[in-house]
Amino acid sequence: MAVVAPRIPDPRAEGSRLAYRDPTYAEIEGFRPLLLDLFVPAGAPDPVPPPVWIHGGPWLG
Repeated sequence: MAVVAPRIPDPRAEGSRLAYRDPTYAEIEGFRPLLLDLFVPAGAPDPVPPPVWIHGGPWLG
């Protein structure tokens, strides 16, 4: 039985627009910069506050 990866939804198909493309949100030594594409609701006025996700696990540094 083949394992199929879940489909990643296209935010543009759900009434969103691309607000920021490829800003660097973290730089880890010895690794490539981590980039982000940020989509916001299509009818939202600028500026749109970014979402904040607070991880509930332990902090290492």
